[in-house]
Amino acid sequence: MSPAPIFRPAAAEDEEFLFALYCSTRAPELEALPGGAEERATLLRLQFRAQRLHYQAQFPNAQHLIVLDEGQPAGRLLTDRTDEEIRIIDIALMPGARNRGIGSQIICEVLAEAALSGRPVRLRVWKHNPAARLYRRLGFQVTGDDGVHLQMEWRAG
Repeated sequence: MSPAPIFRPAAAEDEEFLFALYCSTRAPELEALPGGAEERATLLRLQFRAQRLHYQAQFPNAQHLIVLDEGQPAGRLLTDRTDEEIRIIDIALMPGARNRGIGSQIICEVLAEAALSGRPVRLRVWKHNPAARLYRRLGFQVTGDDGVHLQMEWRAG
């Protein structure tokens, strides 16, 4: 297992890394679309901006962290903490950081915080995202299904 991930606050200088990270999570599904690489890049840039604006509007107090692996940006963790819950808004890792236990470690750190504070952890995940299996293994339960996304929740004990 990799050493525990290190976090730092996201900064304006991280914009291109965050866009590359976003592309790494979305590009495979866009490969099937008609058009060339330039059209797909434009679409990805628009979707990236729309996602950022949506998250800022929905979760204005969210904590946005860059995940470092061996000192290099490897992912991001976006969470929103209230008195009622800890919400994982987005967690994403670059392809080279996936399937190495880093995501599990990150989530387990959030779960430990939630257990200490007595709050549930909630998230929303695309039904076909392989991470949904990870969340189940870590004890998350499905609390909603809109046909595209699952709402999931973890509670201590």
